[in-house]
This record gives sequence, C-alpha cells and structure tokens, in this order.
Amino acid sequence: MELIPVRNTSLTPIVRDMDRLWQNFFNSSWNMVPMEPTNGGWLPVMDVEELDNEIKVTTELPGVDSKNVQVTVSGDLITIKGEKKEETEQKKKNYYRSERCYGSFQRTVRAPADIDANKCSAEFKNGVMTVTCPKAEKSKTKQVEVKVK
Repeated sequence: MELIPVRNTSLTPIVRDMDRLWQNFFNSSWNMVPMEPTNGGWLPVMDVEELDNEIKVTTELPGVDSKNVQVTVSGDLITIKGEKKEETEQKKKNYYRSERCYGSFQRTVRAPADIDANKCSAEFKNGVMTVTCPKAEKSKTKQVEVKVK
C-alpha cells in the first residue's frame, strides 16, 4: 500500500522506496512502545541503557516537581508519567509579565531484557529521573571460559 498516491510513473520507484523506508522504520524492533497522546502536553527526552546486570532509564524532566512524577513497572514496560506546572511573574516599573506552562506527559519504554520489577528503584535529582531495574537472573550476561585442548 502506497502512502502517497502518484500518477507520474517516473516517480513510482522513489515513492516505493520511501514507503518501504517508513514501513521498516515503524515495524522495526525498536524498544519504544507507540507514543501515547499528550493532550497538549509535552514528551520529555528519555535514554535507555542496558548494562551487564541492570537496565537504566534516564528521563530529563526540567521544571517538574518530583511530587508530580509517577513511575510504574509492569512486565517489561517501564512508564514514567507526570505533570509540569510552571508559573513566572515579573513586575517592574514599565512592564508586567506573567507566563504559565502546564502540561502532562507519559512515556513508556519496553526493557531490552527481562527485568525484576520488584527490585526497580527510581531517583530524582536536579530535574533528571533515573529508573534502575536489575535484570532477571535468566537475562544476565554470563561469560563462559574457553578451554584449549
């Protein structure tokens, strides 16, 4: 199925290649779960790192109060959601400025390995949320000794 109908046959190979590129992109084995609608909110930047014994998810949440953040782990899905409320007001002799920024967010990522959800922890420091989940025993990397005969 072509995403863009084209009547000019000279463009058909290009359109076919672009369709294949988009289909490969959206059907790839990335660890991201489809984005939830933001309802006018914003989506924070999220990094997922697989280490030898754990999965670490780091999310930048500038201007977000830690009281307004919730982390849930269900199976291999790690969800970080919350709300940003920011107000600034400046009164000076020649002007008055008032700005408000509100928005909710929710990001979900699939862990690249089996995790032990009962042992996950979350830390919030200087606007950065770090969720650490130890790998389940069967997912840990094991080094095998090679014997020479």
